[in-house]
Amino acid sequence: MTTEVNIAIITAVVSLLVSIVSILNSIISNRQNAINVKNFETLKFELTQKQETKKLSDDFLLRQMESLDALIKVIQRMKDIVQLILNSQGTHLDTESTMEHIEQIRQVIFECYEEQLPILVKEDSKGAHKAKNLALSIETQLKDYLDKTTYVSEMSEGQKQKILELRNALSDAQNLLRDSRMNKLIQRLGAK
Repeated sequence: MTTEVNIAIITAVVSLLVSIVSILNSIISNRQNAINVKNFETLKFELTQKQETKKLSDDFLLRQMESLDALIKVIQRMKDIVQLILNSQGTHLDTESTMEHIEQIRQVIFECYEEQLPILVKEDSKGAHKAKNLALSIETQLKDYLDKTTYVSEMSEGQKQKILELRNALSDAQNLLRDSRMNKLIQRLGAK
């Protein structure tokens, strides 16, 4: 064989080897690109899932905060009316209109409790239930104490003391709800 033929064969073999290496490089590169695209799509999906979970968590937390706020406000209204009763002197408050207010706010507490219960977690529902029961106890005690009286100021000091104890217990229930609300906010802020 002549040198020219040998050179042509060597050139052809080298060219074939370069082509094979190029094809292998292309295959490896395509596989790597496919893996990268898959990894990117997986990360994108996971990020979307985390964002949706966080949004659901934030929405639920917001609903819990709104529920606790509503309960805290109606409990405060009951406490304010009870405090007016305890501070009443002379003919300042008549029994009939006072009892109407107490019955109305007790009913509002019951309705608020029923509306918010599905959103509350176990500990919060216990505090809300306690407040609901205390509101009923206050109403019942006042009906008993104010029966056959014209003015709220006709209650005895002993009766006022028992109503004050119920009001203080109502404050304790309200504080449990406030503490729970604050703890939820602190946990949420700590989680960010």
